[in-house]
Amino acid sequence: HVFKLRLSNGSEWLFHGKDEEEMLMWLQSMSTAINESQSIRVKAQSLPLPSLAGPDASVGKKEKEKRFSFFPKKK
Repeated sequence: HVFKLRLSNGSEWLFHGKDEEEMLMWLQSMSTAINESQSIRVKAQSLPLPSLAGPDASVGKKEKEKRFSFFPKKK
């Protein structure tokens, strides 16, 4: 009732269950975690790319940051 998990970095983990049922529970949990992490990765890849606007946009952004700063600069 042992199975080995080999990660992409080469490390290996051995999982030992007290019986067949516990081993199957581990396998089901691993499968669920893999599916959830793949779903998160797909969502992260579907986010829009940052705006590629010209330098004028960055000046406006800096001005906005100055207005909403928690710690204003001393003059």
